[in-house]
Amino acid sequence: MKVTETTGKYKVIKNGKELLIEEVKNERGEKIFVLSSLKEVKLNDDNTWTLKEDDAKEIKPKEADANLKPILNKVLAYL
Repeated sequence: MKVTETTGKYKVIKNGKELLIEEVKNERGEKIFVLSSLKEVKLNDDNTWTLKEDDAKEIKPKEADANLKPILNKVLAYL
């Protein structure tokens, strides 16, 4: 699978923990949701990679896309 486009970026906060949701499309035009909670990674060369989230829109779970709501509810149950 190859991601060809990011169509939306959202941030959900629950119990003080942030979840980043990226709405992407693959080469066939199918919509896929990518969920991330990892914010920063230390690389082997002592540099740090940080997830870019400054362009993410903060939403409440109730405001999520109808296709995302069931997935989001399951994931948020673990936070």
